[in-house]
Amino acid sequence: MRILAIIVFVTLAGAAGAAELRYPQFPPLPRAPRDADNPPTPARRNLGAELFFDARLSGSGFTSCSNCHVFNTNWQDNLVKPRPDTSQGTDFFTLPFNTDSLLNIVYRDFFFRDGRTQDLGHAFTEPWIEDNQQLGKTRAEAAARLAGILRGKAGYVARFRRAFRVDIRSLPDEEVFDLAGKALAVFARQLVTRETPFDRWNAG
Repeated sequence: MRILAIIVFVTLAGAAGAAELRYPQFPPLPRAPRDADNPPTPARRNLGAELFFDARLSGSGFTSCSNCHVFNTNWQDNLVKPRPDTSQGTDFFTLPFNTDSLLNIVYRDFFFRDGRTQDLGHAFTEPWIEDNQQLGKTRAEAAARLAGILRGKAGYVARFRRAFRVDIRSLPDEEVFDLAGKALAVFARQLVTRETPFDRWNAG
């Protein structure tokens, strides 16, 4: 009974605290949602980080996710029309839209401007098919190319085994493709903004 009373007290105190915000319309961010189908682990996060910064996982071998989602400019590039592959010269293609920041992407329900997917892992595999990194014109082609690169590097074989308890050398190409997307999603889901001075002031 005492434990129940404590739980009720804490719940009411939290509700009262939320109501006492100076500007209730600007509450702090809630706890980041978790993906039960892709639970975060250090091994998955570290694998995702390596995939994110690895330029070898591109058609040219010179571009990566980090070329557009730049970590020291809030995970975007400050360009109106990004040029993801800077190895190709200044007259090479540019993307038609500015780069979305990855900050707080964990709170989004849909990804891409047309909202074509609700799965963050799937969203992270799309650039390998598009002009950004261009491993193939179709999902099957890009999956085969990526899987071939990853299987050829002993370090990646070991990291996928630690992260997902599988041997990517024996998996179909598209399963490897999807696992790479899941690792990238775990990495991106940790990119959240911290409490700000405004949040502390707003809470009194």
